[in-house]
Amino acid sequence: MIKPKTLEIILVLIYKIFLDVSYVFTEYPLWEYTGFEFTFDINRLLIGWGIFIITYLLIKDEHNDICTLFCYVIFLVSITPFFVLYQFCSFICLWMLLLQSACIIYMKLLFNVTRRLSVIRIKGFSYRSVKVRYIIVIGLLAYLVLTIRKLGIPNISALSFFNSYDTRAAVNLTTLEAIVQNIICKVVGPVCLLIAIKEKRWGFAGFIMLIQVYTYAVTGFKTYLFVLAVLLGIQILKRNYLKEIILIGLPLAVFAADIGYRLTDSIMIYALIGNRVFFMPALIKYCYFDYFSRHELVRFSQNTISKFFGITSNYTKPVPNLIGATYFGKPNQWTSTGFMSDAYANGGIWGVFLIATVLSLVLIVLRFGVKYVSKDLQLCIQSIFLIFFITLNDGTAISVLFSGGMILTVILIYLVDFGRRKSCCEFN
Repeated sequence: MIKPKTLEIILVLIYKIFLDVSYVFTEYPLWEYTGFEFTFDINRLLIGWGIFIITYLLIKDEHNDICTLFCYVIFLVSITPFFVLYQFCSFICLWMLLLQSACIIYMKLLFNVTRRLSVIRIKGFSYRSVKVRYIIVIGLLAYLVLTIRKLGIPNISALSFFNSYDTRAAVNLTTLEAIVQNIICKVVGPVCLLIAIKEKRWGFAGFIMLIQVYTYAVTGFKTYLFVLAVLLGIQILKRNYLKEIILIGLPLAVFAADIGYRLTDSIMIYALIGNRVFFMPALIKYCYFDYFSRHELVRFSQNTISKFFGITSNYTKPVPNLIGATYFGKPNQWTSTGFMSDAYANGGIWGVFLIATVLSLVLIVLRFGVKYVSKDLQLCIQSIFLIFFITLNDGTAISVLFSGGMILTVILIYLVDFGRRKSCCEFN
C-alpha cells in the first residue's frame, strides 16, 4: 500500500504532467489566437520542472490547517499553470516565475514561524442560538426581496453559461450593493447551507440554493454556482481534509475537461476549467508583469481603499481595461488578475511581498480562530475559505479581503461561537 506522503507526491506530479499535456494538445491549439505559444525548449522544460519541484518541496506540509490549504491552492491552481507557460512560451521571463515561487515560500515561512503562537479566545454568539438564526433568515429574505425589486425575475435562458457575460454587462450595482451581495452569496449563504446539510434541514438548504442560483441568474457571476458545486461536492466526498480533495480533484478535473472536449467535440467544459481556471489567468498574470516592468506603477491608486481616501491614479483608464486593450485588443474587456501580479502592478517586487505579508497576517489570525471551531464544523469553515483562495487566482487581494467579504468572514469566526455548547438551543 502506498504511504500518504508518497501518494501526495505522485498526485502532484500527475497533476503537473496533465497540465503540460493539456496545454500542448488542447489549450494551445484552441486558444493560440489569444496569445498562447508553443515552443519546445529542453532548457526551459528542465528549468520549469526543476523550480516546480523545489517550490513544492519547500511548501509541502503535513498539517491540514487553513494556512497549509492556502499554500496548496495558490501553488497548484495559480502558480503551477504559470510554470507550464514558462516551459512552452518563449516570452515568459524566468524572473516572473521566481518571484511567484519566492512569494509563496515567504508566506509559508511566516505560517511556520507563527504556528505555535497563542491567541486570546473571544466568546461570541453561539451559531445554534435561536435569535441569531432568526436574524439570519430575516436578513436572507430581505436580500432576496430587495434584489428581486431591483433586478426582477430572470428568464430560464439566463441560467445558460453562454449568456452569463451579457447578463453581467447589463447589471449595474453600487459598491455597497456588490459588497452585500458577496457577503450573502460567498459567506452567509454557504455557511448556512453547510450547517443546514449537517443538521439535515433540507428545506432551509433548498432555500439557500435557490438564493445562490437566483443571484447567478440575475448577475451572471458563475462564482455563486461554483460555490454550490464545491460545497456539495465536498459533502458528497466526505473526506476529512480539504487538502486530500484538492490533490485528488485537480488532476481529475484537468483530465475530465480534456476527455470531455474530445468525446463531445464541445469546448464549453474545457473552456470553463482548462482555459478559465488555469491557463488564461496565467497568461493575464504575464501581461501584468510585463506591462508594469516597463511602465509606471499604479501605486495602489485604483482600489476600494484609494477611493475612500480620495487617492487619484496617474492612469486615466482602469488597469484591467488597459491590459485588455494592450494585450488582447479589447479596450472594454475587464482583464482582472491574481493577487501577486496585481501587487506587482501596484508596488513592484516590494509590493508583492507587502501584500503577501498582509494576507499572511490575516490568514494567521484566521488560523487562531478556526482552532476553536468544533471539529465537525472545521471542514465547513475551510470550505468557505477555499472559495476565497481560488478567487485570489484572478482577483486582487484588496478586493477579495474587503469587497469580497473575506475580512468580514474572519471577524465572524471570532464573533460567532462555532464550538460545542451543552446549553445550546435547537432551531426549528
